[in-house]
Amino acid sequence: MASAKEELIAFIHKLPDDLTWGEMKQEVLSYLQYVHHVRSLVERGERDIDEGRTMSHNVLKKKRGLG
Repeated sequence: MASAKEELIAFIHKLPDDLTWGEMKQEVLSYLQYVHHVRSLVERGERDIDEGRTMSHNVLKKKRGLG
C-alpha cells in the first residue's frame, strides 16, 4: 500500500498543469477532506466488526422486508 505522501503526490501529478496556486490549494484540500472522510468510514466499519455490530446480507434483507 502506498504511503499517504505517495498517494498525495500521485493525486497532484494528475492535476492539470495550468492550475493557479489557489486552484491547486482548493483541489488538494478537497482531496484531503475526501480521503479523511472515506478513511473514517472504513475505521468505523472495522470497529463495528470488532465489536460485533454486524449482520449478514440475508438478515438485513429480511429485516428490511426485501427477502
